[in-house]
Amino acid sequence: MRTKPIPETAAFGIDIGKKVFHVIALNAAGDVFVTGYFRESLDITSPALTEPGGHALFVARLAASNGATLWGKRWGCTNPSPSYGPDRGVALVLDANGDVLVGGAAITGGCDFGDGTPVLGAGQSDAFVAKYKGSDGS
Repeated sequence: MRTKPIPETAAFGIDIGKKVFHVIALNAAGDVFVTGYFRESLDITSPALTEPGGHALFVARLAASNGATLWGKRWGCTNPSPSYGPDRGVALVLDANGDVLVGGAAITGGCDFGDGTPVLGAGQSDAFVAKYKGSDGS
């Protein structure tokens, strides 16, 4: 029996080598949504997510029953200079429909958030908010 409620969204920073997990959220079924960034690869899907160069942003949904990845995706951002820092997902919330909104920062070289068209920034690092279906990540 739970005596303390678990918050629906929790911010944290877990740095596992070249992988950083920033925020998790839980839906009504207890599935876990997570965002952050990584270098090289992130073994949460099969095949693993790989970054296009520099750091890659990611969001994933994990099953409450067994922790299996239900879906995961990464964004292909182009980083013209490693000194600008990593592209990163740093905020995540679920709306009333169970869809996921991810916020973060991306660099100026352009970032494809899933539709094949890079969004170009105006400065060295720009804020973004992207929305995906909670059911399948589309």
